[in-house]
Amino acid sequence: MSGGGEPQHAGDMAAQLALSPENLKAVLGEAGTSLANLVRLNVCITSLPEQG
Repeated sequence: MSGGGEPQHAGDMAAQLALSPENLKAVLGEAGTSLANLVRLNVCITSLPEQG
């Protein structure tokens, strides 16, 4: 998501996954914490692209 909440890289799962850690760092920073305090992270993928 962009800073304004708009989805980014529609249809490009690799780009979305690459952006995820940066978004997580930003959200944690806004909450006054960091990845150093993260104990566990679960990832749920709702649809996988076709594998050829």
